[in-house]
Amino acid sequence: AGRVLSGVGRAALSGPLLALLAEHAHDKTLAVSRTMATFGIGYATGSACGGFVVAACGPEANLLLISSCSAMQVLCAVRLPRGQELSSMKESPSSVDVPVGKGGSNGGARTERLSTWAALCDCLSTKGFAVLLLLQALASASFQVYDATSALYLQDALGYTSAQRGYLLAYAGWVFSFMTAVVVPRLARRGASGSLLRLAFACVACGRFGLAAASRFPPTVTIVASCAL
Repeated sequence: AGRVLSGVGRAALSGPLLALLAEHAHDKTLAVSRTMATFGIGYATGSACGGFVVAACGPEANLLLISSCSAMQVLCAVRLPRGQELSSMKESPSSVDVPVGKGGSNGGARTERLSTWAALCDCLSTKGFAVLLLLQALASASFQVYDATSALYLQDALGYTSAQRGYLLAYAGWVFSFMTAVVVPRLARRGASGSLLRLAFACVACGRFGLAAASRFPPTVTIVASCAL
């Protein structure tokens, strides 16, 4: 339950925020990279604090902490300004006003649903969007499998405690922050986005395959290496 709440809170905040930055920020590369670096700092701090809380107070206290943070993330996402609000001070919104159908609120709700479905179909027809969507799904599945198998490996093979695993994840968060704040913007400005995306996935595959190969459990090697490839 805590994992679900954490995922909902993170998605509720990061998705709309990155979409607004990519659309309205003056320097999109710098804005997105700094935002992702901030998420990395939060991941590092949260992992370290979570591991300490579990070791000191038990998982119940950590569940309460996750629930509180996730609720704050959802509230922040709700209060984020919409794209029309950000662009209204500079120019009129580019979106076309859809007339409200007859039937009062029911007609308006139906029109809004049709407009949302049309926007989804328009996104899917955009060049490369379906491929990126598939890659995102594969990356998410790969991360979840790796996260679970690495937790079992650290606990069963290496004997790490919850606090030690939290500190290890905190180190990964700091590395993530450094990469997204310093390295990624330079690569994005020098190379094409398609080449950069392929390079990023190649690095992910090599790194996870190497971690899987270091495991002494054949099932772990097979599962993580397959997801990485």
